Parts: sequence; structure tokens; C-alpha cells
Amino acid sequence: MEDSKIPGVFLPVKDYIVHLEDFDLIKIIGKGSYGEVYYAIHKTTGTKAALKKLIFEELDDVQLEYFIREVLILAYYNNFFLISFLGFSPTNPYLIITEYVPCGSLFDALHHKKGSPILNGTDKTIIALGIIEGMICLHSNKVIHRDLKSLNILLDEHKLPKICDFGISRAIDEDNQLKMTLRIGTFHWMAPEMLDSDDYSYKVDVFAFAIILWEMLTEKVPY
Repeated sequence: MEDSKIPGVFLPVKDYIVHLEDFDLIKIIGKGSYGEVYYAIHKTTGTKAALKKLIFEELDDVQLEYFIREVLILAYYNNFFLISFLGFSPTNPYLIITEYVPCGSLFDALHHKKGSPILNGTDKTIIALGIIEGMICLHSNKVIHRDLKSLNILLDEHKLPKICDFGISRAIDEDNQLKMTLRIGTFHWMAPEMLDSDDYSYKVDVFAFAIILWEMLTEKVPY
């Protein structure tokens, strides 16, 4: 793809651009209102990947903003406990490709979904510490996740956590002067101030993390 055809905001990460035909799509591993997630294999390298394919032929302003945010956060912030970024497509079909994490979500494991790993107390402690390390990376770079939840914590083959889904994450300025969106995220993990305030801070992620700790202790769905 010629540089002139790449939206300007993507120029810093143009080396990550890929195409759907670069991958063999093996099976669907997730589905939502945004599109589908496939277990895929890169044809040239054999790399296993999770390929998110959006259903939209064109992105409106809000959809494009969330897409850009997710791509840039994945590309710029490298930490073992943040899911690794492999590539994206800035044109239809819109794609985001990340590493394939084989053992499902923390939510699935806590609720004993068939095929999910069994977690003991040590496993849960290590997972909690890994989430902390990943979130320190985000917060130290002035990024709020805003949808931290057990469904967005994936577990690898060693039962180590990978934080994912940065579509509604938000960078804030030095003095936290940017207005924030109300009622964004998932209510079960949402801090109270997100319901009625537009100037919340990193603390909303801390609240969500506390709910995850409660989940790991009780193995129940919040609220």
C-alpha cells in the first residue's frame, strides 16, 4: 500500500499494515456486535494469531476513533502482560491482529468453562500481580483502560495474564483536563464516578481491578 493511501494518523505504525489474504482463518473464537475474532495463521511465517475482523465496510467518526486508539495503544506500549500487537488493516476489511492466547479468558477460568485452566491460589496471585504490572505500564504512559474486566484478561499456556481490548482506552493529559465519556465500559466492573462524572481518572481502573480480585476470591459474577 502506498503511503499516500494510509490515513495520516497511521503513518507512525505503517510497518504493521497487513492484509486479510496474508492469513489462513482457522476458526471463529469470538463474536460480537463489532465483528468476529478468528484463530488465524500467518501464511508466510506460520505465526498463530487472533484476527479481529470488523463488520463495518466504513467506519463512522466514533468507530474510527476507537479503532485508531486501539491500534496505537497496542503498537506503542510493549509489556509482557499486555497482549502483543502483530498488525492491522486501515482499510476495509478493517483488521486488528494480536498474538493468539490459547487458554481463554480469566472469566472463563473462574467460572470453569470447559477447556479452561483450573486456577489455584498461587495461580490467582500471579495473575493479579501480572495485571498490576500491565496496568502500571498503561498508567505510567497516561492511558486509562476503562474496560478492565476478567473477560479482557486472557490466559496463556502458563496461566499468565494478557490484558486485551483497548478500543475504549483513553490517553489523558498531564492535568487530567480532558472530558471523559460517561457510562463507557461494562457496568459490572464500572466505578461509580463513571456513571455521573466526565472528569474521572486512573482510579476507575483501580476500582475495576478490585472487582477482579473479588471475582478471583469468590468465583462469582459481580453484582
